[in-house]
Amino acid sequence: MDERHGAMEDDEKKTDFDACLMGWSLCDLRNEKGDIWPVILAEVWDDKRGRWDNGTRIRTGVIRSMPVPPLQFGDIVETKTSSYILGRPSDTTIQ
Repeated sequence: MDERHGAMEDDEKKTDFDACLMGWSLCDLRNEKGDIWPVILAEVWDDKRGRWDNGTRIRTGVIRSMPVPPLQFGDIVETKTSSYILGRPSDTTIQ
């Protein structure tokens, strides 16, 4: 496989998402057992499934797939039921 073909596959993956997350922060969610799970707090835009209006503030489900942090603009993250492309991150740290 040539390098261009691999690049095309990466570009195709960038279009396979349900919505865009803007002003996002990667956070830890602790359950009652003390387990820590990654989630993202963000404004959702262009939800292809029609669940939210543009600009609605959400907390994703537990992130099941993501690139190795630090996350950046253009990365794709996946929960059990959704995939998101990351837009502009928040300039606020959430703990």
